[in-house]
Amino acid sequence: MSKQSEFQQELENLINRFSRESNSGTPDFILAKYLISCLHAFDEAVVDRDKWYRADEDNKVVPMFQNIKGEVSEKSALIPVME
Repeated sequence: MSKQSEFQQELENLINRFSRESNSGTPDFILAKYLISCLHAFDEAVVDRDKWYRADEDNKVVPMFQNIKGEVSEKSALIPVME
């Protein structure tokens, strides 16, 4: 079983265990598939966001971020640095 299949099966079991399918009357496997598609869409949005921020890299318009330790980086997107 692939990691993706294993994840989907575990998600279906979790949804079923907490009866989360009962509110909408939607089978657990459909809800699991939907939630996985949401995760994929978010992954794609993150890639698009990173491309957008990097689009003007020649002009150095790349937002800087700081992590919880206050270290500034382009890659640790936790807290925007306000100028």
